[in-house]
Amino acid sequence: MSARKSRHSRSQKSRRVFGATSAAAAFLAFGMTPVVAAPAAYADLDDLFDILNTDLFGTATGDISFLNGDDAMTVFTNLHADLEGWLADTDNTALIAQINDPWIDLFGRGLIGNGDAAWDGTNDSMFGWLGLGNLNDGGFLFGDGATGGIDTDGNGLVGGDAGFFGFGGAAGAGIDGGDGGSGGVGGDGGFLFGAGGTGGAGGAGKIGADGVNPSTTGPADAGDPGESQTDTDPGGDATGGNGGDGADGVGGQDGGDGGTGGDATADQDAIAGNGGNGGTGGNGADGQTGGNGGTGGAGGRGGLFAGDGGAGGAGGAGADGGSGSAAGNGGNGSDGGHAVSGMHNLTGPSSGLMVTNGAADGGTGGAGGNGGTGGSGGDGGTGGAGGVGGAAQAFGAHAGAHGVGGAGGDGGNSGAGGDGGQGGNGGLGGVPTSGAFASVGQGGDGGAGGNGGDAGAVGKGGAGGDSGGGNHGADGVNGQLPAASGNGGQGGNGGGSTGNAADSTVGGVTGSKGGDGGDGGNIGNGGDGGQGGYGGYGGSGLKADSGDDGGNGGNGGDGGAGGNGGNGGSISGNAGNGGNGGNAGGGGAGGTSLGKAADGDFSTGDGDGAHGGNGGNGGDGGTGGDGGAAGQVLGTGDAGTAGDGGRGGYGGTNGGAGAGGTGAAGTADHINGGNGGDAGDAGEVGQGGAGGSGAHEGAPGADGAPRTANNGGGGSGGRGFDATAPGAKGGNGGNGGNGGTYNSNGGSGGAGGNGGPGTAGDPNTGDPGTPGGAGGQGGDGGSGGTVSGNGGLGGRGGNGGVGGAGGTGVPGEDGGADGAGGAAGTGGSRAGSVSGGQGGTGTPNGPKGASGDPGAAGPNGEPGTAGGATNP
Repeated sequence: MSARKSRHSRSQKSRRVFGATSAAAAFLAFGMTPVVAAPAAYADLDDLFDILNTDLFGTATGDISFLNGDDAMTVFTNLHADLEGWLADTDNTALIAQINDPWIDLFGRGLIGNGDAAWDGTNDSMFGWLGLGNLNDGGFLFGDGATGGIDTDGNGLVGGDAGFFGFGGAAGAGIDGGDGGSGGVGGDGGFLFGAGGTGGAGGAGKIGADGVNPSTTGPADAGDPGESQTDTDPGGDATGGNGGDGADGVGGQDGGDGGTGGDATADQDAIAGNGGNGGTGGNGADGQTGGNGGTGGAGGRGGLFAGDGGAGGAGGAGADGGSGSAAGNGGNGSDGGHAVSGMHNLTGPSSGLMVTNGAADGGTGGAGGNGGTGGSGGDGGTGGAGGVGGAAQAFGAHAGAHGVGGAGGDGGNSGAGGDGGQGGNGGLGGVPTSGAFASVGQGGDGGAGGNGGDAGAVGKGGAGGDSGGGNHGADGVNGQLPAASGNGGQGGNGGGSTGNAADSTVGGVTGSKGGDGGDGGNIGNGGDGGQGGYGGYGGSGLKADSGDDGGNGGNGGDGGAGGNGGNGGSISGNAGNGGNGGNAGGGGAGGTSLGKAADGDFSTGDGDGAHGGNGGNGGDGGTGGDGGAAGQVLGTGDAGTAGDGGRGGYGGTNGGAGAGGTGAAGTADHINGGNGGDAGDAGEVGQGGAGGSGAHEGAPGADGAPRTANNGGGGSGGRGFDATAPGAKGGNGGNGGNGGTYNSNGGSGGAGGNGGPGTAGDPNTGDPGTPGGAGGQGGDGGSGGTVSGNGGLGGRGGNGGVGGAGGTGVPGEDGGADGAGGAAGTGGSRAGSVSGGQGGTGTPNGPKGASGDPGAAGPNGEPGTAGGATNP
């Protein structure tokens, strides 16, 4: 294929000047030769020579002063207008073709006339290889260059060059789209006269597409729930199934929620299933990079004697980058399974049944899924460089202005990060049934909240295009971050008890820890910590019969600690708040000893009444859970607040005491009555638990209130035996039993037995007879309670026996003395006062028996101590 001139670049200047000079010389040789007789076909050439009248160039002597300053450009402008008019005249079309055809055949370029903008062929003329131009250029002698076109790649083509006289053609502009096309180079002005053509403007780049998440119909699949298990065999166990984890999201999709843990409904050794974890959210799609602006073309050179250089083309603007798409949120963790039932029923310590296996534990809550990462914004395109202005050669001419650099494209905005999923709540612990003695199962910990996803990186703004004249294009600005996104998930609440413990010796469930809040993404807020589980209430002590001690109340369970708050984002984001500590459970009430203890019985053993049963102690209240710590501020943002401490549990009420048994009455074998049994002591009240620490310390629990009712007193003493044998002493009454602690009265002393009768004297033998027997002493009354209660009444003394009659002639003997009155019991709030027994009656002429002394009054009891404060 023959060589041709490229339309994208200039041909060599040396060839062009050489060719143009030769062509002009040939034309001048032809045009300036006198025409003796011009043929009719060439008559129109007269008009052309009229245009080229030498008067325009000064005097015939060759004055060239017209080449100085503006005069030269004025001359050329007028000449150019006349030549353009002549060329445009259709009457001259045939003549122009006759002139140009030989030149086109030899060089591929005409002698006169403007370049053809539509021409896009190949210069395959005889001397086309010399590179002297093509049909896009103006004629060798005169003519303007044609406007450049656009190549198949979207770049502007060079403007056509002018000949000796003429304006350079404007270059083609680059098209927009993708990376913008480059502008072509402006054509050079005429070798002698003419302004250079304007360089083509660079095309603008194509805007980057935004990131697009795939079309989804909702979040990812959730995990399957765990199956609940039941086992009614006391020797077996059952474990609830763990919930399945949620599926991870894809392409900005939300993660699936975890499945709920299965409940454990067995009686012992069971563990509820853990909640499933939430799936991770899908990442967002990145935005595309904006296209670069095309480079502006250089301006054409001005003529040697007149003509400014062509202006450089403006650089194309860089396109904006696309925005990244938002990411999916993490799935929520599900709740742990609950422990439904507790222990088998038992009848109390006397049954001998002791079960050591524990009740079911609640399952741990599932962790929330992490949020996905947002898509990054695309970078802005670079602005195209402005074209260099064409050079000016003539004196007084101006070089072309440099083209302005294209503005850089703005960077795309980043996509929002996904929020972390919420942690699941811990399952509730089991509760023992009535009469259970083993520890109860615990609740599960709350699941941690998922971490928030980071927002994508922002696109960088493109650099503005350069320009030789300092008109640098404006730089694009960086993309922006979205509003706060990618927040950490909230921690789940800790599990506590499913209810209050029934009458039992076990303590309440200890509340479990709340889950920690998730950390925020780079611009996200930290999640709040979950609340600590509530402590369970201690079981009430078992009641007892027939002198047995009441059971102690169970201690209240401690409240669980609150979860810690999540940290704020590394760039911005508020710190999460700590979760509040769980409130503690109250202590159980002490069990009461019901009824009276066994009475004394000489036929089967000891005649003293049995000791009354003691009341059970009230359980202590649990300690409130500590509040969780606040998260940290890692970037800019507000500080979080620590959680408040949980309230302390109240102390349990003490159990009531049982009454002492009654002493047995004296018999012939055991003339003294049995002592009454002491009353049982009421139990101690439970102590209130301390409040948990935190931003605000939890209130302490109140101590239990003392029980003042249903407290039995000391047993009564048995009555002394009445003597039947002559002159025998009556039996002493038994002492009353002492009262217990709270509001318990002392027992009454037993009455003394009567003395035996005296016998009559024998007058025949002078036997004086037997004196009457002394009455037995009355028993002492029991002391009142140590805190409050009345002292018991002293027993009445027995009567002395009647004295016998004296024998004949023999003075009768004195009658037996009456027995002394028993002493009143000590320490009651109501003093006892009992008179002495009546003296025995003497025989005729014999003295009467001495009167018995009255019993001493018992002293008043000391004031009782104040009871504890009543639990609100």
